[in-house]
Amino acid sequence: MTRPRSRREASAAQRENLKIAFDAIRANKLRSVLTVLGNVVAVMSVILVVAVIDGVNTYVGDKILEQGLQVLTIDKYGFITDDDAFREAEKRRDLTLWDARALEDRMRLAARVVAQIEAVKRVHGGRTELANVTVRGTTDGYEDVGKYEVTEGRHLDASDVERRRPVAVIGSDVAASLFPRVDPVGQTVKVAGQALLVVGVLQSRGNVFGQSQDNIVVTTLGQFEKMFGAHRSLTILVKANPGVDLDRAEDEARVVLRSERHVPLGKPDDFGISTAETFRALYQSLTGGIFAGTIALVAISLVVGG
Repeated sequence: MTRPRSRREASAAQRENLKIAFDAIRANKLRSVLTVLGNVVAVMSVILVVAVIDGVNTYVGDKILEQGLQVLTIDKYGFITDDDAFREAEKRRDLTLWDARALEDRMRLAARVVAQIEAVKRVHGGRTELANVTVRGTTDGYEDVGKYEVTEGRHLDASDVERRRPVAVIGSDVAASLFPRVDPVGQTVKVAGQALLVVGVLQSRGNVFGQSQDNIVVTTLGQFEKMFGAHRSLTILVKANPGVDLDRAEDEARVVLRSERHVPLGKPDDFGISTAETFRALYQSLTGGIFAGTIALVAISLVVGG
């Protein structure tokens, strides 16, 4: 007989508690509405933040990894996140075409080695002028280390590079702006007063954070140096052979460059090596901090609402 009475008492107590709660809600309508609204907004904020950051991480990951996980980027600076490291890297010797050729000749794990350099310049076509166009000088094979495809014409080839021909492949934005009514292939664009024959148009690659990847003119490295001088540090892209672990390729590239540049044993590298994964990891760590901070702020709303 005791157990049924306890259940009845518990049920009565629960009904009494619910009655008191509903009476409190009816007596304080505005406070109740604001409390519920605060909790709803807090929960929706958590869902929104998670969705946005996950979507942005996926988007940035896809864009950063366009070159694929099999490409090393070697330059004078490397992966730098503070001013002191940048000033120290400024003192390093420039990377040259000799360094790129040493990697090409001596690396066994590399499928392709490409040297590049770029600057932002004005480009003319007919009576039209475009500002802030990326002008890139490159050796042949640039289409192999990056996802570059042509919709018209052809890519630059080894003969163009060897003979330092004044030819160019242009991005779709440049083609649309300078040659809207004619076939761009066979036309000329002027960069720094030099006429470049257009031999191809690149397939559109879209924007990254509002920055167009199609506002570009790609010419031979020799022609770039004719226009802007040769006293600039190069960026060297190394694509590893299929199936080769990128860490092994990175170690081999480091050994070759240290030998070529006569870096003493025990001294740090006088160049930097990074991969697409390096940049993606940094970005995800940054967004992870933002995510944690936002969740902490939203949690305050939940606690207050509770």
